[in-house]
Amino acid sequence: MHGKMWGILFLLVIGLAMWAPQPGTAQEKLPVQRVAGLLESFAALDARTAWVLAGDALLLTEDGGETWRTMTPPPLQTHAHRAAAFIDAQTGWTVHAFPDDPGVVVFAATSDGGRHWHVERRRLLDAHDPAAFIGQLSLFWLDRSHGWLMLRQATSSNFDLGALFRTQDGGLSWQRVDAPGGQPVRFTTPLIGWTVGGPNGSALYRTDDGGVSWRIQPLPCSEDATGVLPRHTLPHFRAGGHHGVVGVFVNYEDGQRQEWCATEDGGVTWTRLDAAPPAMEIDFGWRLDAVANALLRTPDQGHTWRVVLAGEERPTITAAAVTHTANTRTGRLTGHGFDMCELTGEENLRRWIEASPYRAVNLYIGGALRACRNRLLDAELLEWLTRQGWTFLPTWVGPQAPCTNFREKFDFNPVIAFSQGRAEAEKAIESARRLGLTEADGSGTVIYYDLEAYNGQDPACVEAARAFVAGWVQRLHESNNRAGLYAHACSPPIVEYATLPTPPDAVWFAAWNRLSFDPNVTVWDISPHCLPPTLWTQQQRIYQYTGGHPETWGGVTLPIDSNALDGIVADLRGVVQPKTIVIVREPELSPRFEERTACEDGWHRFTNVRGYPTYLAASQPLGQTIPPLNYGIWRPALPVTGIYRVEALIASHGKVEWPCRGITSQPDTSQARYIVHHYGGATTTVHDQLPLNDVWLHLGSYPFVAGEEGFVYLDAAVADHPRLVSFSAMRFILEIEGLFTERVYLPLIAR
Repeated sequence: MHGKMWGILFLLVIGLAMWAPQPGTAQEKLPVQRVAGLLESFAALDARTAWVLAGDALLLTEDGGETWRTMTPPPLQTHAHRAAAFIDAQTGWTVHAFPDDPGVVVFAATSDGGRHWHVERRRLLDAHDPAAFIGQLSLFWLDRSHGWLMLRQATSSNFDLGALFRTQDGGLSWQRVDAPGGQPVRFTTPLIGWTVGGPNGSALYRTDDGGVSWRIQPLPCSEDATGVLPRHTLPHFRAGGHHGVVGVFVNYEDGQRQEWCATEDGGVTWTRLDAAPPAMEIDFGWRLDAVANALLRTPDQGHTWRVVLAGEERPTITAAAVTHTANTRTGRLTGHGFDMCELTGEENLRRWIEASPYRAVNLYIGGALRACRNRLLDAELLEWLTRQGWTFLPTWVGPQAPCTNFREKFDFNPVIAFSQGRAEAEKAIESARRLGLTEADGSGTVIYYDLEAYNGQDPACVEAARAFVAGWVQRLHESNNRAGLYAHACSPPIVEYATLPTPPDAVWFAAWNRLSFDPNVTVWDISPHCLPPTLWTQQQRIYQYTGGHPETWGGVTLPIDSNALDGIVADLRGVVQPKTIVIVREPELSPRFEERTACEDGWHRFTNVRGYPTYLAASQPLGQTIPPLNYGIWRPALPVTGIYRVEALIASHGKVEWPCRGITSQPDTSQARYIVHHYGGATTTVHDQLPLNDVWLHLGSYPFVAGEEGFVYLDAAVADHPRLVSFSAMRFILEIEGLFTERVYLPLIAR
């Protein structure tokens, strides 16, 4: 009787209008093996129980990944937008949506571990609502009654829009509630929940009323991110919802740092952690490696990881091909690119171009609706990135269609909208000129206008948008530039702009159907209703196939949208001259490093991310040193006389054991005293090595004569003994070539 009553109650909970129960895929048990498709998402219920969406299957393990069984619901299909959530190994839900049926989602629910599923199709949004063109789905269930569904709208990385729905009766009904963006939500009670919002995920939000309203939650671990946009992760809470941790990624000009905060009172107050939390506090010691397409689990708090499930091997990525366009600052790129709201720094992008498949990055160069400040974006940075091998997608974010809710809109009147399009182009050209993307007269580049989705069934709105784009194109052509357009592929169909008297030279269209990088996507994988294959065929297409998600390459994690390109990019290789850079890979050490006596001599050696040796020295108190004092000297062979920017590489490292001293290493010093011996003198400059991880530390700009006369000295005497002192590579970058008319040194010149 009890089992029958639960079955009736479960049917009521998941909705009276549902179809008859349908069996899931046969309960096949799988050993640890490689499964078909990509491992898209997962969630761990505890240290031994986790589910994975992989290809066209939903898999579950209850023994720590030793074996897996399939529990796939009937409607689950590859390349549909989809998500899953479980509260235990028996009770779970999936949801999916198809791009050709806007505003409709299909729910499936099980109470017996996937042996049977109850399926329901439900319309949540009007088919012509721009929010109905779903880019990503996320699903969260707290218990059998309370669930939340986020429908994220496909937009450029400048925007983060979504529609959040809540059920309090197990899915019988859904109500739309407020959302600060389109990111996933996580709840600890029916009322208290969390999400990330703002440009670049720059803020953590909390709700105390189930999602009806949200407020920003200040965190001490993001307070130091002055002038930069931090990216927050969703908090992870233990059972009970009192203890939780949250991570914050902060990107600087010369690298990236991750900070952690913790709470013991359910998120009312937070404190900064000195080190990353144990791996078991983040998804119970499970993690998904998207690059390797594998699910990993740690048995020892993150010291080692082993693969417990692997997807298909990634196909070989075809090398990107860039053809420079003569007499312009543009090229045609066939390959992969990404866009992000806040451009990251030179060092992070160096690691990405060495490790990732991407060769183009967008630049939000301005506009009234540009959400991220892009404080690092200047002509000098673009020169550095060009030398690394990057090409660019200059993007302007101005007023949007008049039938939208954006705070800046162009006019319904086509005549006025046309003139507004010209005015936006004029401002964009000037911004591109200041950044060195154009010739001195403002010609020779490509600029894409970011036009977000709007109601394509509103004829007046469509005509206003067409007129605006026509004005944009005309003014760019008058100044001998290429005119690009970013828009949703189908809302309205981007083909609307092909019939303009002078259509855009290139289109960059959004239609999300992946969760992360996919080397198999091409610019032709789009519905012909939205964009026929006969239009923009001469390397004029860019396809944004997935929205905001974190990817990690070269040890750097960035929030990006992924794009396949066979289109026009800004290419500065023909105008940017090579930079004179001299790198001293390791210093001359005293005492000399010897493996057998290293510990007694106060040295520890390892190899950093660039492949250079790094030495850590046990410090002595400043002013109270006892010989011998460990020190290092970097002596470059400089090819020409001039002003050089001097930078020291500070490598990241974990705990270091000093067995001969019976201690574990201290953190790096915050009081490293560098002495730069340059033309006409020596300058002492003190720097904090503690927060830096695999980044170049700027020591300043100084005059040097050609040859080996100048050098940099660093010793292990510090004011914050017993912290360590790091010695690795030093680089000297020529800024101004020539003789000196007077004795000048320029410590710590900011770019």
